[in-house]
Amino acid sequence: MLTTCLDRPLSVACYNETDDEAFSSYELNPDAELTRLINGSSATHLVFKSLTDSARVRDLMSTFAPSAAIWIYRDFDDVVNSAIKKWKEHRFYFRENCW
Repeated sequence: MLTTCLDRPLSVACYNETDDEAFSSYELNPDAELTRLINGSSATHLVFKSLTDSARVRDLMSTFAPSAAIWIYRDFDDVVNSAIKKWKEHRFYFRENCW
């Protein structure tokens, strides 16, 4: 939802985990590739929605300074319900391991 809102202005380019230009298997591409993508963009602001790279957010912000991070928190139940809806095969995992 947030990336949809942020992507509205023409000055912003958003990349989700499924965008091959910035991600491979849901992980950010190597920094050198991201640098080429950033330098080649006509957008004044770029947004990368990366969940799997969240543990290295400080390194990313340092490498791509100046930059900022937005961290969104969701209720656990909402996360589980969303995952079950999106990845139907996960419902068996949740049922056996979480309830």
